[in-house]
Amino acid sequence: LPLVVDAIAETADVFVAGLTGLPRRPFGPRVDTVLGDLDSAEVGNPAVVRALRGQLAGRPPGRPWLGVVGLRGLSVLDRMVGRWAGLDRVPDLGLAERELPDPPDLTVPEPEPRLVQSVLRSAAAPEGWPAGGARLHQWYLERALAQLDRWVGAVVDTLDASVHGAQTTLVLTAACGHPLGAQGRVVPGAPYAGSLEVPLLVRGGGPGRSAALVSGLDLAPTICDLMGAPQLPRARGFSLRPLLDGRAGSWRREVVS
Repeated sequence: LPLVVDAIAETADVFVAGLTGLPRRPFGPRVDTVLGDLDSAEVGNPAVVRALRGQLAGRPPGRPWLGVVGLRGLSVLDRMVGRWAGLDRVPDLGLAERELPDPPDLTVPEPEPRLVQSVLRSAAAPEGWPAGGARLHQWYLERALAQLDRWVGAVVDTLDASVHGAQTTLVLTAACGHPLGAQGRVVPGAPYAGSLEVPLLVRGGGPGRSAALVSGLDLAPTICDLMGAPQLPRARGFSLRPLLDGRAGSWRREVVS
């Protein structure tokens, strides 16, 4: 992301607001960082939307620009799991047991200790885990998704209310999926499809839905293509513009993660 953003900044206005997920790779001096990484979704997401409104309100039409808007999503729950051991009491949320996900596949080896698998792999909860912890996490997860959906809607509404809405391509994706519902994993650390398959929605091309295999590596070539900027010489992905325009012929047949 810093590489493609810095490259676009050679020929267009670029601003970054909110969580970018790359604190060790700062953007170049031509990039206007109006809001850095914020740790809390409750505080950060409203501030990101306000920063976006400020950027669009004072930006005249005509000159090309790229905005990178980062929202906090499900990742805020990962550290919550680590804090549960200190809780004395977990509220009874009234969720039925049938709403719990099935246990994960026990043939898959445990890749890292952060996965709190013992709760969902056995009937006995580990020492320090509060009663109803799995159901509480699922409750938090559903509400975090609902909150994230509201803030994504606020971003779209902000764009549409500006003079740039009809001329702007909007790309929505995520850092990772979450395997709780399918595999019963509390944090997305194992290479299940639920973790690896993330949404990728683009508004601004032709209508429809594509089943083509795409990758996060495709974002940089796509952004350069849409902005009319030179392609990064070492980019390993493909521009998705042929898919967006409905003129793609042959496409890749596999994606390696």
